[in-house]
Amino acid sequence: MVLGANVIVKAVLKPGKWLPRSVYERELETHRKSRLLVRLLNEKGVELLVPFAALVEVAGVLTRLASRDLAVRVDGSLRTSRRYRIVYEDEIGDYVIETALSTGSSGFDIYS
Repeated sequence: MVLGANVIVKAVLKPGKWLPRSVYERELETHRKSRLLVRLLNEKGVELLVPFAALVEVAGVLTRLASRDLAVRVDGSLRTSRRYRIVYEDEIGDYVIETALSTGSSGFDIYS
């Protein structure tokens, strides 16, 4: 299963309490669901694929929204854990091109 950057980031970060109440509650529920999804997939032994582009996005977003230290820790965990496999462009290049051609999706959406 491919794990996108948004699921990783939302699993790691709780929403800011400065958000309007309705937005905060929605984002908190998304945070909980993202954490639950990752936990259940890990418990079931599902191999989680993380496109390299998503890894870059996670590093940037976590640095911007939290801290460089947190981003480095999450990056290290994703790269060294047996539960996750980083998928590089040379492994999926033809597939993502074909997906873009058949769906019209943006390139980054296909990768992450």
